[in-house]
Amino acid sequence: MLNKYFRGQFIFAFLLSSLPIVTLAADKQTLGDILSCGGEPCRLSNILSIIQALNRYIAFTLLPIVATLAFLYAGFIMVVGTGNPKEVSKGKEIISNTIYGIIIVFAAYYIINLIVSGLAGGTADTRATEFLQ
Repeated sequence: MLNKYFRGQFIFAFLLSSLPIVTLAADKQTLGDILSCGGEPCRLSNILSIIQALNRYIAFTLLPIVATLAFLYAGFIMVVGTGNPKEVSKGKEIISNTIYGIIIVFAAYYIINLIVSGLAGGTADTRATEFLQ
């Protein structure tokens, strides 16, 4: 009986926590907007700007959604398997792997941002066109 109560609470918390993902999705740039080059045909001068925009999209749009879903899944596994230590350890492993993934994605974001900024002689948003022309 108590286990059914926790399952109902988890489902309610999952639905409540997924609302920000739905509401924030309308404010973000889509992948098609990033790769469109402003409605003009893409040229070589747009490559660094596209790389930086794609990098920012992955780190700040996709990563929070995927990490939130992974944390919720791990929490669900831990709540449902409260009597089973194997299930609890599986949930803890998912949480730790998600944290490692977040660290790797942000490290890759900063490395790519550093490379693009170095190639463009500053930030890619302002200097990419000047560098490649």
